[in-house]
Amino acid sequence: MFRSEKEVAEYFNPVTKKKDVVEVEIRFDPLTGKTHIQVTASKYLLGYQERIIKSAKEFYEKNGAIFR
Repeated sequence: MFRSEKEVAEYFNPVTKKKDVVEVEIRFDPLTGKTHIQVTASKYLLGYQERIIKSAKEFYEKNGAIFR
């Protein structure tokens, strides 16, 4: 979905007000039926984890992903 780290940072910039997001990995586990979100970011974004994950969930739900 994202082609570069810059695109990830630009997408999450309104959430974090910074461009320090390094990687957002979304994967579906067929064994449990759950979708996992892993955010790798700089130490400066520690307080933004929940907001980044919420933003990622909203984005992927709009685009057809199912979160359980």
